Amino acid sequence: MLKTKKVLSLVLAFLLIASFGVVPAHAEEEGIAQPFYIVSCPSGSKHYMVARGRGTIYAGPANNPGPAVLSNCFVTQCTRCHLVLASEGNMYDSGIIGRYATWNVGMPVNLFTFIYGGLHGSFYGNKATDPYWSGFEWH
Repeated sequence: MLKTKKVLSLVLAFLLIASFGVVPAHAEEEGIAQPFYIVSCPSGSKHYMVARGRGTIYAGPANNPGPAVLSNCFVTQCTRCHLVLASEGNMYDSGIIGRYATWNVGMPVNLFTFIYGGLHGSFYGNKATDPYWSGFEWH
């Protein structure tokens, strides 16, 4: 009985993970390689990013922001879930993300955005082959 519960738990966990929209890498369907990306937008699709202006990323929280770690960065926002991406690179010019921070703000942002909590990472690779960044489209 205990072994059956463990197996059932593993199967349910696998189904739960699979339902979050991860498409297998290079899934073959009739001999055609399918793109691999992580469905990261709660809308169930890719993030639909549009330009929102410029921003500054601060090292600390809003009540004690500390120094700016990235000033005059490029800000885009998903029109579906309102995720904000502040990045070193301009996706419409260079196509480079560079150092970045994200923020789940829940509403549209203005022409200048302040983001707190520091940088979340950096990415200088090919967005088309990276599973996370392939889940973003810039319009």
